Amino acid sequence: MKTRIISGCIMVPLLIFVYLGGYWLMAFAFLIGVMGVYEFFKGFHAMDVKPCYPIAVCSAVMLYCVNIFSGAEKWYMSGFS
Repeated sequence: MKTRIISGCIMVPLLIFVYLGGYWLMAFAFLIGVMGVYEFFKGFHAMDVKPCYPIAVCSAVMLYCVNIFSGAEKWYMSGFS
């Protein structure tokens, strides 16, 4: 029960970003995405696999730049062609 109360207290301030929307929500989603990639890569390091973290962060930056500057969905997969 204590874990649910603590996670609820953490989530209430995060709802502010959902309410504000726009670039605030996008910046918050970017931050959570980069933190998630970092944790994911830490798991690979524990298995003695060495992924390249800067490439993952650059890919995330490119994805959000495409979203901000072009807004065209056709450019989302441009890094994979």
